[in-house]
Amino acid sequence: EVVDIPLNPNYVSGFTEGDGCFTVNISSKTNQVIALYIIELHKREVPLLSSIQKFFGGVGSINTALARNSARFSISRKSDLINKVLPHFDAYHLQGNKLKNYLIFKEIVLLINSKAHLTPEGLNKIKLLKEGLNK
Repeated sequence: EVVDIPLNPNYVSGFTEGDGCFTVNISSKTNQVIALYIIELHKREVPLLSSIQKFFGGVGSINTALARNSARFSISRKSDLINKVLPHFDAYHLQGNKLKNYLIFKEIVLLINSKAHLTPEGLNKIKLLKEGLNK
């Protein structure tokens, strides 16, 4: 029997430290900017990913990549990033390089939210920020 205990927020941040990433995709054709918060684990860890999804209020999606034996939880909807992901990591801080990545990611999400990516200057700013991500 699975006991449904909500995850500790510090655990979620610590978990992200190890197995999470913040990434930004920019379509070369349409200049659409998509920011993603991702945790990728072995596919047998889907129940844990479900718990993390529940922790974030049920937003995002879980997909399995059978070729890689992996399962991935991701949140990409702008409102979910703004309302769930950013407030969490602002309150339960990451450490080290993940913190640096998060701060860049946050800046990009806020730029997308203010529609900055729809201007050439804003898009260039996002592209420059993205270059510093996951370095």
